[in-house]
Amino acid sequence: MEGIFQYYSLGFVGFGPYADKFDVQKYRKDAIDLFNSISAYRWTTYRQDFLVVTKDIVICTMDGKDEYFTKTGDMITFDPAHYTFGLKKVAGQWKFFYHHSSGVQVTQKAEKK
Repeated sequence: MEGIFQYYSLGFVGFGPYADKFDVQKYRKDAIDLFNSISAYRWTTYRQDFLVVTKDIVICTMDGKDEYFTKTGDMITFDPAHYTFGLKKVAGQWKFFYHHSSGVQVTQKAEKK
């Protein structure tokens, strides 16, 4: 999990589905907490586009479905889920500088036995 954060710029800023603002340190903690709480994850892409702003800045938009399967047996779905990523080239390497996600969360509770 830690390896992916080498691709985030120091000035990274993100906004979550409930208008919560976060920096790379909070995003790292939240991502680690999330992936420690799930047993599986599935992403289904509906659409993906790239907008080249300059030779060093690209905006990527993705629409699809997120499905998280928790270790407690619950299934959490965002359908549709929308993501916008801003990437910039820093010292010859592409880095995320912006992230925004939105979607409606639906949780299907595990059946109690």
